[in-house]
Amino acid sequence: MSLRTFIILAVLGFGAWKLLQPNPEKARLKAGLMPNDIAMLSIADCGNICTQAFADAQKRGMRVVQLDVDSEPGKALWAAFGSPNQFPMFLVQHSLVSQQDLRATMHNAFGIKTLTRVEQRFFAPHFGPGDRAKAVIYMASWCPACRALRNDLQATQTAFSEIDVERHPNSSQLSDMMQIGGFPTVYVGAERLNGSLDALADQIRERHLAN
Repeated sequence: MSLRTFIILAVLGFGAWKLLQPNPEKARLKAGLMPNDIAMLSIADCGNICTQAFADAQKRGMRVVQLDVDSEPGKALWAAFGSPNQFPMFLVQHSLVSQQDLRATMHNAFGIKTLTRVEQRFFAPHFGPGDRAKAVIYMASWCPACRALRNDLQATQTAFSEIDVERHPNSSQLSDMMQIGGFPTVYVGAERLNGSLDALADQIRERHLAN
């Protein structure tokens, strides 16, 4: 086989392989989704978890379409994003996210209108003029990890705010709203950060520099 023939066959083979790969945009269109629609992927035995997640998503003022992955359009969309083994999952524009990340993803895609009125009140400290995202650390006065994170950020003169959860007048509602299961819990804008203390500090610094 000549080199030219080999190259032609390789190009044709790659083209055929590409055609066989799941296409997220085609899958969206096949499912009848408009560009701003939110799709919730679920399974038949998901039960109350998916029912409640669907109802919560609808409260955010966007059109939400529920798709079972056993149906043809749901299966195609699921496959196009790697067939994740977690339900429910939400497709927001071109991102497939868990229910935990839905609020931040919708806010980043469509703005503050996707937050409920109560959420807008609690999230107010997370944004400055022009909706500029700010770093907010939810902490407790006794928390050594919170002090370590504070010292790390102060050493590099990185801007952040702190909210003492235990001294907040609505600490229970705040903990529920911000999904606070331990300290420190860190947000930048509507996005909750995850990782070690060093990773949290680095993420805050990166976003601070980007803003």
